[in-house]
Amino acid sequence: MASDTLTAFHVLLRHYRQAPMQLVSALVGIVLAVSLLIGVKAINERAKDSYQNASELLAAPATHVIGPQNDYGGISDQQYVALKQAGIENIAPYISGWLTLANGDTIKLTGLDILANWRGEAPLTLETDARLDLAELWQPPFVGIVSRDTANRLGLEEGDSLALSNQRQLPILISPDERLGSGVMVDIAAAKWLLQMPQQLSYIAIFSEETAQQVEPLLIDGVRMQAQDKGLELASLTDSFHLNLQAISYLAFIVGAFIGYHALRFSLLQRQHLLLRLRQLGLDGRAVAYALALEMILISAIGAALGVFVGLQLAQWLQPMVAMTLEQLYQVTLLPGQWRISWFIQAWLLTLATAALALAPTWRQLHQTKLTELAELSDRLDRNQNLRKRLFGLGVLLTLSAFVTLLISQHPRVSLGATGALTLAIPLMLPLALERLLLLVTKPLSKRPAGLGQWLLSDARQLADGLSLALMAMVLALCANLAINTLVSSFEVSLKGFLNQRLAADIYLRPPAAQREAMEASLKQRGNDVRVVHYYQTSIRLGEQPVLVSSSETDQLANVLAMKDELPLYWPEFGESRRALISEPLALRMGLEVGQTITLAELGQFQVAAIYYDYGNPRGQAFIPMPVYQQLLPQAKPLSLGLFLADDQDPQTWLTELTQSFNLSEQNIIDQQKLRQTALAMFEQTFAITLALNSLTLLVASIGLFSALLSLSQQRQAVFALLTSLGLSPRQVLGLAVAQNLTLVLASGLLALPFSAMLAWALIDKVTLHSFGWTIAMSWQWSDYFYVLAIALIATGVASLSAIRWQLAQPLLKRLQTEAR
Repeated sequence: MASDTLTAFHVLLRHYRQAPMQLVSALVGIVLAVSLLIGVKAINERAKDSYQNASELLAAPATHVIGPQNDYGGISDQQYVALKQAGIENIAPYISGWLTLANGDTIKLTGLDILANWRGEAPLTLETDARLDLAELWQPPFVGIVSRDTANRLGLEEGDSLALSNQRQLPILISPDERLGSGVMVDIAAAKWLLQMPQQLSYIAIFSEETAQQVEPLLIDGVRMQAQDKGLELASLTDSFHLNLQAISYLAFIVGAFIGYHALRFSLLQRQHLLLRLRQLGLDGRAVAYALALEMILISAIGAALGVFVGLQLAQWLQPMVAMTLEQLYQVTLLPGQWRISWFIQAWLLTLATAALALAPTWRQLHQTKLTELAELSDRLDRNQNLRKRLFGLGVLLTLSAFVTLLISQHPRVSLGATGALTLAIPLMLPLALERLLLLVTKPLSKRPAGLGQWLLSDARQLADGLSLALMAMVLALCANLAINTLVSSFEVSLKGFLNQRLAADIYLRPPAAQREAMEASLKQRGNDVRVVHYYQTSIRLGEQPVLVSSSETDQLANVLAMKDELPLYWPEFGESRRALISEPLALRMGLEVGQTITLAELGQFQVAAIYYDYGNPRGQAFIPMPVYQQLLPQAKPLSLGLFLADDQDPQTWLTELTQSFNLSEQNIIDQQKLRQTALAMFEQTFAITLALNSLTLLVASIGLFSALLSLSQQRQAVFALLTSLGLSPRQVLGLAVAQNLTLVLASGLLALPFSAMLAWALIDKVTLHSFGWTIAMSWQWSDYFYVLAIALIATGVASLSAIRWQLAQPLLKRLQTEAR
């Protein structure tokens, strides 16, 4: 048995010397499927490791943090001085903010005591061997340190400078230490100067429980100390983000698996005569089946190994985009990670399952079919009308089940699972739907005299059987691409409407504490030229969830908040009431409804008066009346001021006057337009990773269709020879064959339209709502549909031309002889 198996295995492998495209197609499908799956898995695993090991930059995880009372702005550096004078150790000061570069991009800046780090247990290293003058750390123009990945992304080399928007240049040193993340690290003195935060710190990190107990009685006014579990909080906040990436990666794997399955199944069907000859030569059917199994194991192992390698390279390419998103939205640094053998094992098992499905019909036939019947084996299962009906019925059943689940469930993972079932149902319904569509088009032509047009459509129905799996993968990718593009464009429309309403003030100020009273007094003297609105904010917990508690003037809240649900006639009494307005994400996350009573930690109980739409906070938010806020937190100062200018006032003039009069920096003053641009830039960065993966999925499907057409063209040599013998020129045959393939893809693209609309509804109205807490109105973009359809048609046209021209270049007699064999 073993000898027969090895003999059959050797013969089967030699087949790929005659048909290398079949092996290439199978490997391409497997590699592309595994690479996207592993690439995203590597990113997600690195992120989760970063959360579990969440720490301050180049330091251990902090157990407590001393920060401002309202969680924004800074604290006086006298707090740090007082603690050091009291002999407190195991603490570290930090300053963080964002620098605007000359090209308009932003980059995170972190300031810390670099000298103390170089004396620590895990000191930072530099790529250069040159000695660093310590004065460069503490004196202008200072020096910044970035990781090698960040330097590559910014196009910097050792000795270059970072060009800032204020015409300053920040000399750069490069470190191989990946703990730096995607930002710039400077000494704390440089951070104060660059961010214009003199005598201020962002926060002070405390690294032990004992130290926290010593610090508590030494806190000054305007600050507070909070315990933190950064890893748990970040994992909770970012769960939906990583769930989204994981879903797209599994979608890409399904598309690639369809391609790999098609290539392997096509290869097996092409070797039916070879399998018959092996049996006729006396080899046992089980030995041939075992040889095929060995072949599938080998191909899947090679494909999985190559896919893991490509996936790790893909992760390196995607990491800067993910790191930027995590830093901007969640203030977390994505740490480096190591690849794990479990990734290869998982990828291999998944590809083995795909290969097993492709092998199953042939395996069963070799074990159960008599030798006299083996010659009649064909791909009946792939062409059987009953199979198409069963697949369609299964697709309809999955669709109905998914719709019921989506309508009932409010859990993000359940909604995503139901959306996955809906996604899987789409390709299952395609073969029968495509056949009926072609039949519908062919029927009117049947009443006319026979011609090439009728032949083209009739033969296309037969051709669709051979291309069914590749077309299924293409339609799946088209639907996913359209649905995700619709999600992104719909969110952009909703976000712009949100910003138009929320960013109502002309100028926003975040004045330093020492200048706040003088600035407000100066603004009051301008009379009717300006109206000042105050904005308060602090952070507390609602149950186990961190929540931002905010406040502002009642008439301002009524103007800028768009309500999803509300109590009747609550505004007249809101100003002095114990009522709260909560954001939609918070309401969905905590299962809250209008009229319920919530406990905002030490602030006490409030009735939920309304739920408002909010696309700007990854954490939940609640607004309470300003008089109540000031009564409960008498030491609180406004976080920011909104300036509403009279119609005859110029915002740019005000910006210039305020900046010069109070020596304000970009951290302290910003106009509405720039704030809007910053928010939209963050939106684009957030979805950049999603769109990149989405485009790669469509590329995978295009390559799969390309490979399928190349393989299938070898099986149609007799058809081309017949057309040639009937008097058609090679150019006419080429045109007919290409038109036939384009017709199939175009018909599949038309069928993808309603499917993609269903998928977009599920993603927007269910998955996004339950994952992020965002209600989004669907905004369909026809340009996206025509764009992705054009990509599919171009891929089909290129594949058809290259494959069929090569076939037609062979002599007619040779083509017929090849087909006869």
